[in-house]
Amino acid sequence: MKTISEVIRFSVIAATLVIVLTPNLRAQTETYGEKNPIYIGAGAGVSFWFAKDDTRFKGDEKNNPVVFRGYLGYRLHRFFGLEAGYVTFGKKEFDGTWEYVEGYPQSDKGDISGGGVQLAALGMLPMSGPVTVFGKLGIIFWSLKESEVFAEYPEEHDASGSTPLVGAGAEFDLVNVLALRLEWDYYFEVGKEEETGKGPIHMVVLGAIVRIGG
Repeated sequence: MKTISEVIRFSVIAATLVIVLTPNLRAQTETYGEKNPIYIGAGAGVSFWFAKDDTRFKGDEKNNPVVFRGYLGYRLHRFFGLEAGYVTFGKKEFDGTWEYVEGYPQSDKGDISGGGVQLAALGMLPMSGPVTVFGKLGIIFWSLKESEVFAEYPEEHDASGSTPLVGAGAEFDLVNVLALRLEWDYYFEVGKEEETGKGPIHMVVLGAIVRIGG
């Protein structure tokens, strides 16, 4: 699939940059005794979007699962941190019919996309060597936009709200200021049933963090 190949291409580029930059970063951070508590991060991954419209829609639905994320974090303690960032959800496409009046289905084709600002607290557990595992609890303030052609007339709908999130993941330190991160997040309920569909989103993201200050 084209979307999966985009994620693979992004990962290869990111890995290449890490390989090129790591020797210089290691030389610059040999004197660091502790990790800098402030960090920025970014990553790309895939989402599994289970939004459901009401039963009046019948047809095909397809997810474009590529997502992107950026965030700023502060590690308050060896075992505790805070993060704020923005994440995209990918795109959900649909093509079918929708019964505005029961018994009279109309053609309905379009897509839904969006993202949100999220705030989270992290509990961190350093393991032996360069690995740290973590759990996440927070909230996301999401917004969605639906663009569709219903009964041959173009329409747009917006929806917004908030929902809790939980997550888990692991960091692998390359040097004191640079680490790879793999994480999974779960957003409990995103969307509005009669506008964009409503349901949970799972997300898996691979990225990197750079520790920028103490």
